[in-house]
Amino acid sequence: MIEADSRTRHRDETLEQMTRMAKLRKTDSTASAASAASDYHFFPPPSPAPPDDFGESVGTLLPPPSPATAAFRPQVDQAVKYIVVSGGVCSSLGKGVATSSIGALLRGHGFRVTAIKMDPYINIDAGLMSPYEHGEVYVLDDGGETDLDLGNYERMMYLSLGRDNNLTTGKVYESVIKKEREGKYLGKTVQVIPHITGEIISWIDSVARKCADGTTLRPQICMIELGGTIGDIESMPFIEALRQLKFNLPENSLAWCHCSYIPNMSGQKTKPTQHSVKTLLGLGVQPDLIICRCPDPVVEETRKKIANQCNIPASRIISAHDVKNLFHVPGIFAQQHLVGVMNGLLKLDDLDVSKATPLGRQKSMLRTLSDWGRFADQVDQAEGSKPVTIAFVGKYNKGGGDAYQSVIAALHHAAVAVTRKLKVDWMDATLLELPSKDSPNYEDELKRVASAEAQLKAADGIFVPGGFGDRGVEGKTRAAGLAREWKKPYLGVCLGMQVALINFAREALGIADATSEEFDTAMKSKNHVVIFMPEISKDTMGANMRLGARWVEFTKPEESLAAALYGGAARVHERHRHRYEFNVAFKERMEKKGLIFSGQDESKERMDIIEMATKDHPFYMGVQYHPEYKSRPGQLEAARAAEAAKTIYKKEKDVIGQDWPPLCTDEIRVGQPDFAPPPEAIKATQEAAVKGLTSYTAVTGTLELRQAVAEYLERYKKVKYAADEILIACGGKQAIYQVVMALCQKGDEVIVPAPYWTSYPDIVKLSGATPVILETTADQGYAIDAKRLAAAITPQTRLLIVCNPSNPTGCAMSKDQVEAVAEVLRQPQNQHVLVLSDEIYERICYDGTEHASFAALKDMWERTLTINGFSKAFSMTGYRLGYLAAPKDIVKAASKLQSQITSCASSVAQHAGIAALQCDMSYISGKVVELEKKRDLALDLLAKIPDLKCPKPGGAFYLFPDVSAYFGRTTADGKAIEDATQLCLHLLEEYRVALVPGDAFGDGKCLRLSYAATVENITDAVTKLGSCLQSLQSAKKARTS
Repeated sequence: MIEADSRTRHRDETLEQMTRMAKLRKTDSTASAASAASDYHFFPPPSPAPPDDFGESVGTLLPPPSPATAAFRPQVDQAVKYIVVSGGVCSSLGKGVATSSIGALLRGHGFRVTAIKMDPYINIDAGLMSPYEHGEVYVLDDGGETDLDLGNYERMMYLSLGRDNNLTTGKVYESVIKKEREGKYLGKTVQVIPHITGEIISWIDSVARKCADGTTLRPQICMIELGGTIGDIESMPFIEALRQLKFNLPENSLAWCHCSYIPNMSGQKTKPTQHSVKTLLGLGVQPDLIICRCPDPVVEETRKKIANQCNIPASRIISAHDVKNLFHVPGIFAQQHLVGVMNGLLKLDDLDVSKATPLGRQKSMLRTLSDWGRFADQVDQAEGSKPVTIAFVGKYNKGGGDAYQSVIAALHHAAVAVTRKLKVDWMDATLLELPSKDSPNYEDELKRVASAEAQLKAADGIFVPGGFGDRGVEGKTRAAGLAREWKKPYLGVCLGMQVALINFAREALGIADATSEEFDTAMKSKNHVVIFMPEISKDTMGANMRLGARWVEFTKPEESLAAALYGGAARVHERHRHRYEFNVAFKERMEKKGLIFSGQDESKERMDIIEMATKDHPFYMGVQYHPEYKSRPGQLEAARAAEAAKTIYKKEKDVIGQDWPPLCTDEIRVGQPDFAPPPEAIKATQEAAVKGLTSYTAVTGTLELRQAVAEYLERYKKVKYAADEILIACGGKQAIYQVVMALCQKGDEVIVPAPYWTSYPDIVKLSGATPVILETTADQGYAIDAKRLAAAITPQTRLLIVCNPSNPTGCAMSKDQVEAVAEVLRQPQNQHVLVLSDEIYERICYDGTEHASFAALKDMWERTLTINGFSKAFSMTGYRLGYLAAPKDIVKAASKLQSQITSCASSVAQHAGIAALQCDMSYISGKVVELEKKRDLALDLLAKIPDLKCPKPGGAFYLFPDVSAYFGRTTADGKAIEDATQLCLHLLEEYRVALVPGDAFGDGKCLRLSYAATVENITDAVTKLGSCLQSLQSAKKARTS
């Protein structure tokens, strides 16, 4: 009885405790707690649960962790999903291809992806590793010298990675040892665990936060490839770090893919895979998915056996069998529902895949699964076509294709573009070197050289790649000379350009001892055509070169074949890797002999491109940079543009639309009016020169011009400014740049309505701020939607950029629409946002539309930074004259920047600007009436083209028609038109019409054309556009044909 009473009392006490717990947690009622307690005996009695905010309140009492204790549990970004790819059984299984293909599929589904390659070797980077042993050194935009797998990532996933995306044991230990020497571990014993593993995890987290796809947004998925083979002793810290990373992340945050080999010996054998997975299990990692490399597709019996022995469902056993070409791999993965498997493992449905607008100028990309399938089929078709033989005169040929992987990939991309089978004829450069007459085997060696020359001459083209050291250099030099002598197409990259210069000096200039300082260490020659770069240290080897992406400017774009290959660009951004450069002391003499230096660096001191005129040689070119690092599959424009450029050069034909902004893959030429400047401005230009008004002016511009600007704004815009609230700049673009640089910094956001003028996002990124793209729609005439704008503003928003009227859409916002935008900005929570109002087209408005300036609206003067100039309305593009009107403090900050960049604008241009502002505005009005008629003509012609949509613009002089209805169709010869860039290229090649693809402006569905041209030109060009579009066949019809 006593015992029964005791149990009852104990049960009652427990019930009371459970009731308190329920109240504290705000969960079940007392009755439900009693029910639970009556069914379960607690011993000893449980303690009450802590309140919900217990962890938060205790956390505030704790000091922040020191670097020493933080190493035990590094903080990681839990918003990122990770996919690890490891390999077992043997090396060279294709982990890099698997990683790239998975990433490509995820990119095609709209996810933002980045990638990391972990290399367990102790080298800091790949820069000093032998190409024979490790393959090529792949150079990134930031100058990182990395593993060749990063080239696979960039090519397959269309990413732009950085040096930190390649993590080596050397980098990890270097960082940890540096921290130890700085005392950051506070006396702790530095060990592999936790310090090395913690450093690896921190490195992964840091890289996983960096945008790699041009959207400026954080990645959602980070691919991690673990180099080496599971079981290698040097990879143990990386495996342990990844194990800890998975443990520290929430569920469904990391998926582990293990690549293994399935040999076929009288059937598919699974033992190697079983042992490989058990090794991984012994290290604390259960793989989530196994990718099986095998000659033939994995059969069902093999899947079941692996599933049973490796604790993995059969649906997660992926067959990676042999295919005709590697571009089929994304397709075979998709057939096995790999993305669906990843969704189950990582809950990818939780991620927002709303389309982000890439800020870089988009080129053709293989985005979707069907894109990859089509390109793989194109590769198969090219492989069955007529071969094109390239003599590859290198020195690392015995190392296999890996030593020149990016070059071979780029040549292959070009061959596929013209449907030809690439045949690389590997030639050891030493075989072309002439023997010494004293050699006992002189006759035999001469025969060897003759045989090599015959092999070289039989090729369709000669390619000489980069390299280091003097072995084989004389052979490469002879190859460059023979190509010039035989008029054989020649392309030399890096060292390939340098040997071409050396040969030219010897044979064209008669300098017998011409050479490079690299090969003449004894300094016996007095004629070093190639010299050591002065800023490069001669004592340090690693990462001690001119590395990374640099601007290359064309000296005469309109005359250069190289510029034509880039679509007529004025400059291009290419990656470099060299210690030596051309000695410009020989430049003038070489030019007199016919060599053209068509590309140079921004300082105009370093020569980056040489070529010969097409009348002297069909194709002879050398480049100091490495164009192969930026070649991507599916970007067929380069090869086809080259073909078009050569045809145009040979026929010496003009291109219809050449006064319009032409197709240009790296830079967009500015559209300009087709009428002359006001007569008053022309007269003032002449007067300024005659009167000697050619000296420096104040940085802010002459007082007379600033007063004239203030008077113009008050007369026509009803806005008052003092002279010290005006800054005269070298064009409106410079004024925009200076405002953004003065006001914005890292962490700020700048709202850029799209479609946008091409420079806006890039200027914002240069300041460190983040461009936030605000989409506008054709249905609303591309006007800014006030509700969308309000939703886009955050506490970090610093600026809103408005181009009104718009380039490229021609949208001229009404006063009511401008007022609606201003009303959003007047809200109390949005008082921190300023408006950069680009009004360069303000005088070019149609249909009675009156331009509305933000500065003239209530409460907006102090928050408006007005940009204007003389290029568009006054047709003075070459004068490079613009201005900023803004509060005095902002003008002062912008002028300080200008004083360090360009100082004052041209004094002659400023004098002409005064006359333009004071001219008879009826001249401008008359030209606007003519433009309006041309707009209507172009619109009428476009309206006759079926399935083409084009809103009626209210200003500027551009049309922005949507041509996406024609994407997916094919040309008469079977070439697919997948996007605006390919369509523009087809127009250029077949119809000699030059338009701009809308990708450059943030809308890949459209084309931009200018109607600031002659009526004949407009009629001819738009008619040919219609003929081109209507000649395209649907895919179904093409297949039937």
